[in-house]
Amino acid sequence: MADLVEHQAAEERGKFWDLPFSERRAAMFRHRLTEPELVRLEALLALDGDEGVSPLPRFTETCHSLERDQREGALPADADAVAAHVMAAAAVVGYVIFREAYARDTGIPPEELDARAEQAYARMIAGLADSRSTAVGEGPVGESRDGEGTEEGSRN
Repeated sequence: MADLVEHQAAEERGKFWDLPFSERRAAMFRHRLTEPELVRLEALLALDGDEGVSPLPRFTETCHSLERDQREGALPADADAVAAHVMAAAAVVGYVIFREAYARDTGIPPEELDARAEQAYARMIAGLADSRSTAVGEGPVGESRDGEGTEEGSRN
């Protein structure tokens, strides 16, 4: 079963590799919404400890895309591209798994919630792709947002 899931998911994901980071993530968001059963099955297999299912299929190719993104400016050169990819993927999977419950709890029809979630996701991804973005609580390297130098920044 894990092989079937892996084959179907990897086949579809592969067609997005040539897109820049933000466009690739937007395409994956829309694509994963079309296959909620597959997303749930992948999650169940992962929770069951099935080592045959991979949330990062064809990771070598993904890394090549991330490296290209950094070279071409679609991701900041100093970004942790792998962590950005993992967190972006996790957000999509989590949304797809809980989509119906989110719609029920918020009282927002699923299709409307999808559109709103896609916009929020695009803003999150834009933040990852923005070279001016910094870690939470930090301004420029070595300076906290309150203007005080961090311990590390004070030593430099």
